[in-house]
Amino acid sequence: MLARVLSRRSGHTSLTYRDFFDIVSHELPALLPPDLRDYQSARQGRVHKVFFEDRRHHYELWFRDGGLEVAYHLEGPAEQNEPVAELLRRRLAALRRSLGGDVRLEPFGAEWTHLFELWPGVSRDQDEAPEAAARLAEFVRLVEPMLRADQRPSR
Repeated sequence: MLARVLSRRSGHTSLTYRDFFDIVSHELPALLPPDLRDYQSARQGRVHKVFFEDRRHHYELWFRDGGLEVAYHLEGPAEQNEPVAELLRRRLAALRRSLGGDVRLEPFGAEWTHLFELWPGVSRDQDEAPEAAARLAEFVRLVEPMLRADQRPSR
């Protein structure tokens, strides 16, 4: 419904970043189980972030390099990022099997890491926004419970 309204408003299917991310924001909650709907989100130009407690560790859609990155980013200090990065490294094979696609775990910047895939050639087409929301939801549904389980105290 929202996509049709935006399409009528713009007269074509190429959306602004804001309109593309509006569709993602509208679709995402329904794609997540109730216990993962308590997220916050933030947008900056070509980036849409979804986070729970610490906004420096967030899920992200980022238009870059002629495509769309779907990711989980660790953008805190090294001492905060490294334990989470190590957990992701240990679970990378299982995450790749579950997510499929070309999912990579790589450093970027001085201290940051991202678990991501890049969709080359993806534009801000209104038909791509629901697919981007669905893929972002897959990342959240797989990664977030793993992170939460790892933070529980041992019994």
